[in-house]
Amino acid sequence: MKQIIRYKCDVCNKEYNNKEDCKKCESRGIPDITQYPIGCIDGDHSDNAFYRDITFAIALVEKDSYFKHNLLISAYACRDNGAGDNLSISDNLCIGNHNWEKGNSANINWDKPATKRLLLFLKEQGITPTAWDGEKAIPVNKEFL
Repeated sequence: MKQIIRYKCDVCNKEYNNKEDCKKCESRGIPDITQYPIGCIDGDHSDNAFYRDITFAIALVEKDSYFKHNLLISAYACRDNGAGDNLSISDNLCIGNHNWEKGNSANINWDKPATKRLLLFLKEQGITPTAWDGEKAIPVNKEFL
């Protein structure tokens, strides 16, 4: 008979054969929802970016009950590619089981029509548009525009 020792992450309950891998998993922790404010702008408009014609803003943030180390982030999306905009919570918002790309604000083209439409929509809804300054979300101001 062999004794089998397994280690279980206290956050997500995933099991590991060795203690180091389990500790690494646990160290990922649970993301802080408050770090992802509604209205935070995200996008990568660089020439080779996959979503270069889309600007996103956080619409809803929830803890993921299945992938405990991640959040479910739903986003408003404005597109300059003919696919239309999603600007209603009742729409099929863009949703992802991921950590929001902190820092993509540096790659946003603030003059793109999609970005301008999204900023206008957020302001009309009474939502303060924010963007990442490298460390945290700050209100969009002339520094960005």
